[in-house]
Amino acid sequence: MPSLIRDGYVIDTCALIDLWYRYPPVTFASLWTKIDGLVQEGRLRCPGQVLAEIRRRDDEICEWLEKRKDRVVLREDVVVFNHAQRLVSKHKGLVDYSRTGPQADPFVIALAKSLGWTVVTSERTKGIGAVNIPSVCGAEGVAWLDLLRLFAREGWKL
Repeated sequence: MPSLIRDGYVIDTCALIDLWYRYPPVTFASLWTKIDGLVQEGRLRCPGQVLAEIRRRDDEICEWLEKRKDRVVLREDVVVFNHAQRLVSKHKGLVDYSRTGPQADPFVIALAKSLGWTVVTSERTKGIGAVNIPSVCGAEGVAWLDLLRLFAREGWKL
């Protein structure tokens, strides 16, 4: 799934939730205009697994994403799916097998890698041996950043 767009972002579920609740649209309207600008430019995407996780919440962020799903959500193709499977096999602990329902992390990383884009996550680096989005991105050569670094990278002033 090659992309013609450079400097795009694949956003994780936790980053979308944090974006909504830490920077609510009612208070940070100009930020959400900028987020929607990324959506319109085709530079903010997520895999279908993120939508599936968000749908379990059935709240305002779910409504926001549902309204934009045709522009934001990319269904996983065979390349992304196979890469996600490889990530799960290689990085034990990336998926919690005791948890039921969708788990988007491997798909977020796989989609970003296939597009050559940057992952946006609220997860933090944890220590040596920790398995989460930042550690797997680092091991796989996939760029990642948090919300504040996204704002800075885009040159947004709030």
